[in-house]
Order: sequence, then structure tokens, then C-alpha cells
Amino acid sequence: MIDKIELIKDINDNDRYCPIMLNGELLEEGNKRKSYNQHIRIFMLSENIDNNSSYLDLGCNTGYIYKELIMLNHVKVTAIEIINSLVKLCKNIEEIEKTGTIIIHIDIVQYIHNCIKKNIKFDNVTMLSVWNFDEINKNINKMLMITKDKLFLEPTNHEGYDIEMYNKIYIKPFQKKYNATVLGYTDYQNRPLIMVTK
Repeated sequence: MIDKIELIKDINDNDRYCPIMLNGELLEEGNKRKSYNQHIRIFMLSENIDNNSSYLDLGCNTGYIYKELIMLNHVKVTAIEIINSLVKLCKNIEEIEKTGTIIIHIDIVQYIHNCIKKNIKFDNVTMLSVWNFDEINKNINKMLMITKDKLFLEPTNHEGYDIEMYNKIYIKPFQKKYNATVLGYTDYQNRPLIMVTK
């Protein structure tokens, strides 16, 4: 597990003010770079994922998050990505062969449908910054059908809501329907990392 998060010290003028929240407490104020946001995500996920569990990454991008979780939690990864160039990037990583990671080039909705049809489930499922809250609400019951333990969601926030407005419009109604906890907010767009437990 991560003992401490290294704060990134060199800040440029393009960074935005970004308070970092973790488990409901203010962790750090001020400008933070994008890589710091990745470390926050990894910290929050690693603290809440059991070692040696199965892990599905829906929309894995370059695979940065799951690669770190393989090292920290020894998760068994299946990664889904629709963008061909990103799939190639993921598959070109030497460590992938050593860890048994499965990378699949397919649409997320189609993959979820295939898993439901074949009764395939994962201990942990993540979808980080792929869909907005409306899309998540449309598909969450299907995502929960392929989740054994925890579903981690980080909705986009292209609307630019501040944390208070985001909580009022989306988080509170969502928490009335599901056993959901906001683990923290990861960047200047106030994107919450939400853990839904079964």
C-alpha cells in the first residue's frame, strides 16, 4: 500500500486551483498537476481494493491506473478500451505478459452485455472519466450485475459544477438509491471518485 503521497512541487501557470479531498477531508489546497490526480486515484483505489482480487477496468486509456494496482495490490486485470491506438499502447508494455493482464478492444456497453450473458463477474470494476452521471445512471444496474464486491465510478463533469452543486444534483440522489461513498475529488473539474458496494 501507499504510505504517503508525494506532492508535486513544480507548478506552472496553466495549472488550476484544485482542492484535493480524500475521505471527506481536505488533503491539500492549491495547484496540482494532472499526474498528481492520477496518484490520488491510485491511492483511493488501492486503499479500497483487496489484494489478489479480480479487477475490470472499463475504459482503461493507457493502462496507467491498472498497472499501478498490479504492483500495489497484485490484482488480476481485464482491461477494456475502444480506441485502437490506446489498446496498442497497453499491449506494448512488457510487464503485461508477465502479469497475465487481458486487454480487450471492444465497446464498453457490448462488453458488459457479454459478461451478463455469460455470467462473468469481477471483484472490482472501475470506470474513470468515461461517462457523465446521466450515462452512469442509465447503465449502473448492468455494471453492478458484473460486480461481485465494489464498483468505482468517476463521472465526467464537463458541465463545470462546483462540488456543492455536484453533490446536490447528482451525489445525494445517487446515494439514496445505492450504497455509495464519495472517496474524494480528483481534479479541478471536481470529479468525484465514488465507491458503490454491493
